[in-house]
Amino acid sequence: MPSSPLAKTAAAVLAALSLGALTSCADQGTPRPAAPSASVTVPRATGVHLPEVKLPLDSYQVSASDFGTISSALISLTRTCMKGAGYDYAAGHSPAPGSVQTGNSRRYGLLDPRDARTHGYHPPFVPDAAALSGRGESHAYRIALTGTGKPTGKKGQFDDGCAGKANALLDQGIDTDAVNLPQWLKRDTFQRSMSRPAVRAVFADWSACMRAKGYSYASPLAPFDDRRLVGAQVTDAERAVAVTDIQCKDSTHLVQKWTAAEAALQDAAIHAHRADLAEARAETAKTVARAKDVLAGHGTPADPAAR
Repeated sequence: MPSSPLAKTAAAVLAALSLGALTSCADQGTPRPAAPSASVTVPRATGVHLPEVKLPLDSYQVSASDFGTISSALISLTRTCMKGAGYDYAAGHSPAPGSVQTGNSRRYGLLDPRDARTHGYHPPFVPDAAALSGRGESHAYRIALTGTGKPTGKKGQFDDGCAGKANALLDQGIDTDAVNLPQWLKRDTFQRSMSRPAVRAVFADWSACMRAKGYSYASPLAPFDDRRLVGAQVTDAERAVAVTDIQCKDSTHLVQKWTAAEAALQDAAIHAHRADLAEARAETAKTVARAKDVLAGHGTPADPAAR
């Protein structure tokens, strides 16, 4: 059975923490603010406050705090496995609280004025690609941690090292198809929400607001894909567009209108999948409970080094 998005996302954080990936904010691969530009003035988003996006299906998924618990459990399981392989595993520096964005923090594009003014369209936390390649660690260490990627001989399984074994152990006995359901439904409602008349209308209002300030984008998701704007470094030009984006979302009430449209779609989805979603909630709770057991030092189903 495929691993759940919940555990896979936590495993991605684990991978970023591995091999000393987060040695410093100045590491190559982490977007850094470019030198201030004299030709571009980054506006202030004074008085702008966008509402937090809360949707009906959220309650069937893991919370931000439980996401952290799962990530910590994966690190603990990986450390045990690596010790069994003869290596002292250090997960590196953890990202600052709140820097790994989960939930709906960017569901409708940028929502945080401070985030926009500081990071533009870049995420606050980005794994260091150079460190992920194993800089400073031996080849044998990297193989122990992340595996060879080759088939193990067991159906549908590949050698993904101790990180993969930790993930499999956390998912053991969990109905990951059930855990996946809320995320699949949320993807569907997100896509369908963009064709709702109210959302199309507010996109047009937002686009007109941006155009009046010198920027041409059809939707609030479009700037993320603008390669002329979003490059390796965060620039003043990018920050200026990002703050203007936030201001236009505020003046057009885009977040409120989009949330209302998608919430209606999610209410209908919950009604249609009520029993399956109850199972999803129960299976997610089992995953979180197992992670807490791992961190408490008991309740581990098997040695993660033996798979």
